[in-house]
Formats: sequence, C-alpha cells, structure tokens
Amino acid sequence: MLFTLNKIIAFGLPGTWKWLGVLLKETGQAEFSDDSDRDKMTRCLVALAQSYQKREVVAHGIDVMSECALKDSWQVRLTLLKLLQRVLFRNFFLNQVHSAKIEKLVFGMLDDSRPEVRECAGRTLSGLFRCKVIKPGDEQRIYFTKKLKEGKTDIERDSAVLGLEALIGSAPYDVPKWLPKTIEPLCQAASTSKASPSKVSAQRALREFKHTHHDQWEEHQHKFNDEQRHMLTDILVSPSYYA
Repeated sequence: MLFTLNKIIAFGLPGTWKWLGVLLKETGQAEFSDDSDRDKMTRCLVALAQSYQKREVVAHGIDVMSECALKDSWQVRLTLLKLLQRVLFRNFFLNQVHSAKIEKLVFGMLDDSRPEVRECAGRTLSGLFRCKVIKPGDEQRIYFTKKLKEGKTDIERDSAVLGLEALIGSAPYDVPKWLPKTIEPLCQAASTSKASPSKVSAQRALREFKHTHHDQWEEHQHKFNDEQRHMLTDILVSPSYYA
C-alpha cells in the first residue's frame, strides 16, 4: 500500500485522478493501516479537494468519480461523495459547464442501497441546488414527485423524498414559486401509516422547513394555499400555529 501511495503522490494532482479508485478503496480500509499510510491517503484526498483545477482536469475528474460511484464498497461510495462536495465547491465556476454530468452522478447516488450514501447524496444535491450548479425548480419537483408516486421499493421512494428534501433545503429562508407544491408530496410521505425510510426522511425535511421558515412565517404563509397550510399543520404543529 505504501508503495502505491507514494506513486499516487508522485504523479501530482492531474495524475492523481487516475488513481482515485485505488485511493478510495484504500482510504476505506484506513483503520487497518498504520499512521503513516493514513496520513498519505488523507493528504492525497485533501490535495484533490482543496486544489483549483483546469477545466479539462475537472471534466476528467467527474468522469473518474462517475466510474468510482459504481464500486461495490459503500464506504468507497460515501468517501467519494464527500470528496465530490469539496472538489465541486472549490472549483465552483467551472462546474456550470459540467452541470449535466454532475446531476446524473448525484441523482444516481440517491438510489444507493445504503442509507448513509443516499443521505449524503441528498445533502450534496441540496448544496448544488443552493449554489445553482443545478438550477432548482419545477422540473426537479415533477421528477421526484413522479418517482415517489411510482416507486415500487423503499429505496426508490426514499430516493425521491431525499430529492424533494434537497429542493426545499436549497431555499432555507425563502419560498420560491415551486416550493409550495414540493411540500405536498413530502407531507403525504410523512403521514403514511407504514414505517419506512421515506417517512423518516420526509418528517426530517418538514421539521427543518419549519425551523428555517418560522421567523418569517407571517409573510411566507400567503404563498401557500389553504390545503397546503392544513397539510403542514397536520404534520408539524398544533392548529393555532398556522392559523
């Protein structure tokens, strides 16, 4: 392992992307490594995450990360998402060019079999929405709402709810025109009688919405229709709160 890590470091930042699969795999096994190896693996990932890259290097990096997203180890996929967050936000202005590739990668990881990976993908997506790398709006709302309605497995439904949660999380102190209709499927998912990951995710999303919109609710409530306000009331608070 030590020899491999020394080779990775010697290649420099652009070349390091070629070794990303190996690096992620060995990072996931870091608990079995000595301190020196862990330090080298950490330095490789930090170098990638904190560096400013040329446009062609970012494009290559996204392609490599898309390949690594298919790895069997969920620890590798989770580490990949954490790296992706930092690389993308560090090279923010270059990411607009690659928004379609980034969207496909993160949307795909929302369907991961492991809840830890799905939730991390949801947080990543919310950040991308907030920074407008992927523009939030009705297109994404319709996509995730349809996926929630048609989902046949707990994972598919949870994936859809996490996408909707990412949408409302991208507007923590505002109510864009697409947000009220985004609340509706979340309220439906949160109120189902069956215990499921999607129910837990929907309830968490609505609690966070209440927290971030509480102070300006007198202004925000007028952007919701009566039915939407009643749905929120039933899920979150006593009737007097949204009266």
